[in-house]
Amino acid sequence: MEIKWINVVKGIGIIFVIWGHLGVPLFLEKYIYSFHMPLFFCISGYLSKDKPFIQHIKNKFKSLIIPYMFFAVVSAFIQFLLQYISGDNQSVLKILSDLFFINGSVGWNSPLWFLICLFIVESLFFTFKEIVNKYLLFICVFILFPAIGYLLILVNYRLSFGLDIALIGLTFYALGYWIKKNRILDYIYMSKFNISILFLINTVFGILLNERISLYHFYFGNFVYFYISAIAGILFWMMISKNIGISKILEYYGQNTLLILSTQYMLFLAFRIISMRLFSFNYVDMISISMSICFTIFTLIIYIPIIFIFNKYFSFIVRKNVELKNVGLQS
Repeated sequence: MEIKWINVVKGIGIIFVIWGHLGVPLFLEKYIYSFHMPLFFCISGYLSKDKPFIQHIKNKFKSLIIPYMFFAVVSAFIQFLLQYISGDNQSVLKILSDLFFINGSVGWNSPLWFLICLFIVESLFFTFKEIVNKYLLFICVFILFPAIGYLLILVNYRLSFGLDIALIGLTFYALGYWIKKNRILDYIYMSKFNISILFLINTVFGILLNERISLYHFYFGNFVYFYISAIAGILFWMMISKNIGISKILEYYGQNTLLILSTQYMLFLAFRIISMRLFSFNYVDMISISMSICFTIFTLIIYIPIIFIFNKYFSFIVRKNVELKNVGLQS
């Protein structure tokens, strides 16, 4: 039953990712971005298991870095092709830099940043878990690393491979790990009042008090408001998912979040090319709340055959065996 509600919350999370990337009004964009990627860090921590360090890193390399390299190479090829067609002479070195996430960018297919960053987060967490006691580990992931990240924000300095983002993501990963280990969700009384309070906190601190944040662009507005809003949003949607229980539709998308995350921009690119070629307008320019909902639903429908084909013929890239179930993007 537990894996079902986890897949439900992952399904909700990836729907928010798609919706947020389709050009929604600012207040809704601020809400979605206030928690959706911290949620995936937290889910990954929740699903992690204590294994020998080398085995853990080996599994995460297979489940995160190999899919990243596959989709990043495909994305780079698409970029080369589009540049050749348009006559754009963008530097090959820039494309290669993006391919390996060297200078704070992974190129036009930007959601791929999360795969590398999650690998670094998991590697850092279990490295420090091996060498320090649990109290020092707590201080590192909830105080020291966020403080270093905040200093990097102040001096406007980016680190390669998403290491700067990982310093922030570690907090949410550790939160998920300790929520599971200490069965914290079992002790939270899931009344309508408590759930409403969490939603209110997430909304007030994420929309009214803070600016539109972006983990990828390393922008958090008010750092304290960001953490308060993100944690409230994470707990809210976890509790909502536990109350939902079983939802075949949400579970279906929750089981294929890595594929959706990695390919949605390719699908949006196809939408844009088709709308420009056939109708001479960019569909993004006409997005409203109602239109964005329609496009989100349309995207989810389009993904049904894509997921079927990919899982049938390319499942070796996004593996689903027992050893790799404990990844917040894939189960």
